[in-house]
Amino acid sequence: MPFQKYVKKQFGKTKKFVKKRYTTSTGKGLRVNKLAKDLAMVKRKLNVEHKHIDFLMGAKNDANVIAQYPTKSVPVIIPLDMPIKGLNFNNRVGNQLKITHITSKLEFVFFNNQDLIQRTNVRAQILFAKNASDIPTIDELYEQDANGHYTPMSMTNSQEYNKFIWLKSHDHKKGYTQPTNRYNASTDSGQTRLSSSDGYQDVRTPTTVSLNKAVFYSNKKSQESIRVSFKNLSNDVEQMKPYLILRSDVIDASIDYDPIAVTGIIRMTYVDN
Repeated sequence: MPFQKYVKKQFGKTKKFVKKRYTTSTGKGLRVNKLAKDLAMVKRKLNVEHKHIDFLMGAKNDANVIAQYPTKSVPVIIPLDMPIKGLNFNNRVGNQLKITHITSKLEFVFFNNQDLIQRTNVRAQILFAKNASDIPTIDELYEQDANGHYTPMSMTNSQEYNKFIWLKSHDHKKGYTQPTNRYNASTDSGQTRLSSSDGYQDVRTPTTVSLNKAVFYSNKKSQESIRVSFKNLSNDVEQMKPYLILRSDVIDASIDYDPIAVTGIIRMTYVDN
């Protein structure tokens, strides 16, 4: 039959092409590099639809959390949201996905309330818990330093540290030296005129309104290949759950000191896998 002859002819052509492309000149060896290259290309074509999920930290109405104020005594650890299962845009299809790209854009606001010449620092990091049941706490990640705080002097907790994967490409650091405003205009008794009224105030007293706000931005991007697994019939992550950790060397987040506010957006691009 004509159709059978056509199929047989096409099969012969395909067989000849495959043999020529994937076997050596002797016909006995296999060209593994070409086979792997073609399989990778097919896999990329199957995962052409890239989706993303955003984690917002700030004052926007639909933000996941509000601005955060980490201190040396109370660091902040926030779980990052993952896509829910569904049929809408940016929903995942199955129980697995692969994160292919991460962008983190953060804003650090240094408030000057004490009006002292001092330098403060802040740090933001992204990490993944290999097993989602291992919920990170600051004690599991770092030990307290010699002064009982969590600072750059802190040693890592070697027994628990390896339970998590740290993204070195998303390690945000920023330091800033606060200027002074009132000392130059102070009297011999340490009194200075308030900017909001005709009264006077001791320059050693923190102001009720920040004298300065220094704003800095940090933008980091990276290509990733992180496979995230979810529990069956659930939106709970089973493996590779992401977190954001924030630390600073500020004594306290109240207005009596110089707090540091952290806001921003973290976008994770992924494909269903």
